[in-house]
Amino acid sequence: MEHVSTVLNSAGIGLMFLVALWIGADVIGRGLFNRPIHSTPEIVKTATVCVAFLGLVYTLRQGRHVRADMVVRRLTKGVRQGLRMMANILGIFAFAILTKYAWDQAWVGFLAGEWEGYVVEVPIYPARFVIVLIAFLLCIQFFLYLIGDIRELVTQGRQR
Repeated sequence: MEHVSTVLNSAGIGLMFLVALWIGADVIGRGLFNRPIHSTPEIVKTATVCVAFLGLVYTLRQGRHVRADMVVRRLTKGVRQGLRMMANILGIFAFAILTKYAWDQAWVGFLAGEWEGYVVEVPIYPARFVIVLIAFLLCIQFFLYLIGDIRELVTQGRQR
């Protein structure tokens, strides 16, 4: 899972770079030649969703998501473990729901050939499938963390 998260994060960073170049080219074209690149807002909007989601699994694996460390450090080890397990269970359920509903929307968008834009049509459904993939991978990652937490509890119980 670590390799997959790293590859997806790198893809997100690469896409972010390409979007920045695209926006720069659009600004230059608009400012210097009075010729913007058609459908730039649609392309940027769709790519931004992908960029935002592609880094989530990596962020979770690295433990770099937002949390109140100042508060968490003051809790006992048992309370921290319990909260971490609850967070993992909630993460599994939340992203399982997102996976299911995002799949439905992605599939309908794919079948309907969902596009956006007037001059240049930009496909929307690939971004919807990115959301499905990332939500599913987040479910797996939360599940793996939960299994690790359970193993840790079992090991601690045997040591007592």
